[in-house]
Amino acid sequence: MDNFRSNAKKERESSEAFWKNLIANANPLEIIQTLFQQAYTQKEINDVSDALVEKLVNSSEGERYIFMREILMLELKSVNYWYYINVLNFLIKLNYSSIASNYSSITSVNFTLSDNLGCSSIEGLLHYWIYLLFSRFNNRRDLRLTTLFDGLYRRLFKFYFIMQKTSRDYLKEMVELSYYILPEETIAWIGYSPANNLIKSVENETQRALSAIIRKYYDKNKRHFNLNLAEQEYFQVNALYNQIFEQQKEKYLILQNELGDDWSELLFLDDIFREFDPILAASCSILLRYPQVVEGLPEKSKVQIGIAASIKCVNYAKELCQKHNLQYWEIKDAETRQKAIEYYFSPQYDPDIFLSTYLT
Repeated sequence: MDNFRSNAKKERESSEAFWKNLIANANPLEIIQTLFQQAYTQKEINDVSDALVEKLVNSSEGERYIFMREILMLELKSVNYWYYINVLNFLIKLNYSSIASNYSSITSVNFTLSDNLGCSSIEGLLHYWIYLLFSRFNNRRDLRLTTLFDGLYRRLFKFYFIMQKTSRDYLKEMVELSYYILPEETIAWIGYSPANNLIKSVENETQRALSAIIRKYYDKNKRHFNLNLAEQEYFQVNALYNQIFEQQKEKYLILQNELGDDWSELLFLDDIFREFDPILAASCSILLRYPQVVEGLPEKSKVQIGIAASIKCVNYAKELCQKHNLQYWEIKDAETRQKAIEYYFSPQYDPDIFLSTYLT
């Protein structure tokens, strides 16, 4: 244990030094194109957000304009669900930054893109993003569909890697290779296991598949996403996955159990955007730390938080409603709740229809 503690301190300090150097030398666009696609501790993403705010206010108006178009995804691109969470954290930091609030050009039309978003302040941008997330991208159906593809591919690829012996053998061999080529200190610190490689493989394959969907259906020249064609493919792939999963479900669960804890991941991949919304769960966790943000939200956004709490697929949503006296509903009938969940995670989801059909 003494050796491990000494090694842990060294590895931690080395990791923190690398992290600080990376943030210090990356430009704003590089940060959102790379670092925003990963999961972080709250301290880490706060450090990234603080550094990004400072870099942004020291940029030219033209650079800020390009940056905001990029971060708010006015042109569709392939991102994983962590991106949306990290953008929320950044916008909160930007909104409450004394540097940004005292910098006159930050609140200019060019920066806020009021012509595109209907926002005329940093707070307006933050409110726009929160409504976007909690309404399941009500005014950006292209983003809704790409997040649904993200969840579908994660479920599909995890199912494939678990069910195929050759894939399981490959993931185990990668662990053994790591033990062979890496120093013992690194192995002890990181704790390599098949579950780590399973998650990385699912992430990599999902990103490739999602990028292929964007290339296939998004016309960059016209800045148009062929939504109906993409939806048709989503329904086809989803139906095929559901059919195969139901046929093999019993065997799949047995294999998972027999593989043991070394293969256990804690990301709810089997339920993601099916029974669990990771974007809103993390968003609620963030908003619990910023009560002033919730209090200042427009009423339509507060209603969306109540909807998220009602279906019980979003951690902390109910707690957020109770803390701020927001209205939420209970769906007591199991069959009705299941239909509500299926509609909630469908490409056709409309928050007004959901409210009138399931909650009133």
